[in-house]
Amino acid sequence: MIIVVLAILLIVCILWERLTRRSLHTAVSLELSFSNAETTAGETIRFKEVVENRSRLPVPAAEIGFRVERGLLFEDAENITESDYLYKRDIFSLLGRERITRKYRLQCLKRGHYTISQASIRIRTLPSHNQYIRQVDVSDSLYVYPRRVDVRDILLRLEMILGLRESARRVYEDPFAFASIREYTIRDPMKTINWKATARSGQLMVNTYSSVTSEQLVIYLDVEDSHIVKEQDLVEQGISCAATLTSSLLGRGLETRLVVGVRDGFRAPVVFGSGRGSALRASIEQFLTRDFLTMETVSIEEMLEAEPPRGCIPVILSKNATQETVRSISKYCGSDQGALLVALTPR
Repeated sequence: MIIVVLAILLIVCILWERLTRRSLHTAVSLELSFSNAETTAGETIRFKEVVENRSRLPVPAAEIGFRVERGLLFEDAENITESDYLYKRDIFSLLGRERITRKYRLQCLKRGHYTISQASIRIRTLPSHNQYIRQVDVSDSLYVYPRRVDVRDILLRLEMILGLRESARRVYEDPFAFASIREYTIRDPMKTINWKATARSGQLMVNTYSSVTSEQLVIYLDVEDSHIVKEQDLVEQGISCAATLTSSLLGRGLETRLVVGVRDGFRAPVVFGSGRGSALRASIEQFLTRDFLTMETVSIEEMLEAEPPRGCIPVILSKNATQETVRSISKYCGSDQGALLVALTPR
């Protein structure tokens, strides 16, 4: 009798094991996602884990795991291992038809493009405690743009170079540079009429604006770090400065180019622009998330030779600036053209 009971129990366990395996192997789903598609270094975003059991059978233990590139910090989170990547594992216990959501604060420590990879679900069944592993395709990613820095001094120096000087060459009326009010003429467009001044004077009055030179700026970012003593902090400072400055200039509607001193395939250096607008800004920001340590760099002289700033005002960001650099700038710039060299130094 005992043998029959044990045989029945064994058969029930085997059937339960097979039923559980078939039901839970595809019934348990995993969703991993960042709350933002893009942010800047130093900011904090949210990270979400969603585990769902679509089966009526309970899941005693479901272990989910994934990895992401280093440079992110999960606040108040456990079961994290750091090596070449950041590995995270969590244990869930699910009832039938249950969904569990966990949210974490994610601090973005450094720029980069972060992708979730090697996501998996490990399910343990009862009573045999067998494990079944299933890989999950998760495609969410996060762009962490370079940290924003204070570039007001650089912008002030650029304004001194650019000015808002009157020019007979390629001039246009700057709608932000108000000059005076005068009487309306038939050649004036209707949009320039100052209705308040018209009401006060009893006759049509129009606003006039100063003419300014339509200048173009080209920013040279030097990321070369070939000295024996590496100064990666200064390179990062230059990248942050270039990102902040480019974003600010494009936001003001100025025509801007960016030249990065790295070799990307057959291109050396990499050139963005010339142009205005959010599309150019986004492409620059995304490129500046790349790891330049793995790319071949070029010198300032090579950048100037490949992309001479003729007709443009050059802004050079470098920690390697020397007297030779100044002579190179003078060589490739016109005699009547200003230039700005920003020497990056430890703070």
